[in-house]
Amino acid sequence: MPILAREPDAFHEDLLEQTEHAHHADQVWWALHTLPRREKELMRRLAAMRVRFYTPLSARRSRSSTGRVRTAYVPLFPGYVFLHGDEEHRHTAMTTNCVLRWLAVPDQDTLTHDLRQISRLIRSGAPLHPVD
Repeated sequence: MPILAREPDAFHEDLLEQTEHAHHADQVWWALHTLPRREKELMRRLAAMRVRFYTPLSARRSRSSTGRVRTAYVPLFPGYVFLHGDEEHRHTAMTTNCVLRWLAVPDQDTLTHDLRQISRLIRSGAPLHPVD
């Protein structure tokens, strides 16, 4: 099976910068716990519905049996997609049949800061590995 090209890890390109300057009571982060191996499908569906999300992806390289190096982009936090929106956006995500449950984020500022830091590490090329 061919490895797909890297897909956008966020819908809206500058989502993390936007959330730094805009604090709207109805626009918050939600952690969506996905069905196994459904993170990218959820990401595609959310992007098609124009719902903002961020899913940190890291490059995982492996060799095929013929010696060819393959690169796959896998979620840094398997099973999770971070959605930024209101109750309606959360409800929309729940209708995709990709989400097991949602988790409220009690400290919005800390999560925003942490996601921004992770994004910077990924862009810098730092070696990151998915959480087990």
